[in-house]
Amino acid sequence: MPVVSPVFSELLTVNHLPEISQYLSCGIIEETGTLANNPYYKTLSLFTSVYGIGPHTALELYTMGMRSAEDLEVHYTKELKTTKNTAHVEGMLHSLALRDDFNVK
Repeated sequence: MPVVSPVFSELLTVNHLPEISQYLSCGIIEETGTLANNPYYKTLSLFTSVYGIGPHTALELYTMGMRSAEDLEVHYTKELKTTKNTAHVEGMLHSLALRDDFNVK
């Protein structure tokens, strides 16, 4: 259990800091578990784990109805047939294929 200074303890009584109080008393914030299991959050996290897809593109892809890496692969494969910017689309397909390798820490 972390040691909390008396001054900081007083701040924990303020209504807008319940998460800090919860973390200090339990070691976890309940909302993070809820968020981690949220399908929307999981999908955006998956998309942004692909090299070359940032938050903006992830949201666009989600809005277009995509929910999985397989959906992305189908999307970029179709796009490859219709775009003039094939280098970008081929790069995205390579990023999808190598996403597990890119995410190794």
